[in-house]
Amino acid sequence: MLIKLDDKDELVAARLLRGGNDALVVEKESGTELSISTRKYQPVSRGGKGHALFQRGSLSKVVLEVPEVPALSEEEPS
Repeated sequence: MLIKLDDKDELVAARLLRGGNDALVVEKESGTELSISTRKYQPVSRGGKGHALFQRGSLSKVVLEVPEVPALSEEEPS
């Protein structure tokens, strides 16, 4: 279990963070983007509730990564 949710809690997003450069980016209603990474936030025991990201306001959206499209070379069929 990663985090305990109460009945009134909602899950906004989830992402597997493998390295220090991986991050989940969310945006507050004020437009401020928050980057959540293992480099910035270490595992804690907060009654199973994780980290408090900010004091006031709420999240408006999750900022999705633009997928990387691999460059394919054109090869002539044999």
